[in-house]
Amino acid sequence: MTQFARLHVLKNPAYRRYLIACSFEALAFWPQFILVAYVLIRDGGSAVHLGVAAAIAGVPALILTFYGGALSDRIPRRIIVVCAEIILAANATTLALLEVTGNLSFGLIYVSVAVAAITSGFALPSLLAIVRDIVSADELPAAIAIDSIRRNATKVLGPMLGGIIVGLAGAEWAFAANGVAFASFAVVVAGLPSNQERAAGRSGRVLGDLREAVVAARTDARIGVLLVLVIGVGLLGFNEGVMCPLLADQVLGGGPGAFGLTVSAAGLGAIIGGLIALGL
Repeated sequence: MTQFARLHVLKNPAYRRYLIACSFEALAFWPQFILVAYVLIRDGGSAVHLGVAAAIAGVPALILTFYGGALSDRIPRRIIVVCAEIILAANATTLALLEVTGNLSFGLIYVSVAVAAITSGFALPSLLAIVRDIVSADELPAAIAIDSIRRNATKVLGPMLGGIIVGLAGAEWAFAANGVAFASFAVVVAGLPSNQERAAGRSGRVLGDLREAVVAARTDARIGVLLVLVIGVGLLGFNEGVMCPLLADQVLGGGPGAFGLTVSAAGLGAIIGGLIALGL
């Protein structure tokens, strides 16, 4: 398949809508990631506070993602994603109101992070798999590669955008903009076509699916090794939520803009990898 043939999937109108909407949603997600760390540092938080926030964000998402993957085989994925985006929109809007009124405390930030982590944990498998419901089997490899580039491009642009908004207008406006982006994505996903045969209805219990996954990981060495590698990279390599704000504040002596740039740098290599996978 030539490079231009791989881009044929962009002629699919449903995929184009999904790609554009996902881009705006991700541009909201990454500023939210920055804003929480920025507010913690701004209000006198330490590395411990950032570590607590990272743990609250990571542990529920890690556990609930398995359960969310099993649910995505039983409940239409659009319903799961739309409900999750509505919750994320309400969460971001609440943070904006708390920031405006001066009532945003460390405890409330932790609650907000927990809500976002639990919601994302349930919804992430459906969000990633929804591409399969709107493209053909021939288009799927290119669609996944393009979506990977999109995710990492927004990881580069989102933190920079978040830093700019905070610097120009304040954290409350950045939180409010995130709420609008999440709500807009919910509207777009609700209007996407869906292959109900793929997205809905499996029989059996969710815990049975989880046991099957564990057995597969134990019996297939390839799956087991891949899981160990992913867990290792996640533990040791994806700690920018703690390291980047400290680097920006204590080493670079900058504000949200410097933090945004440090997080943005993490996505550059992934974009290059996505372009290689796409064959461009």
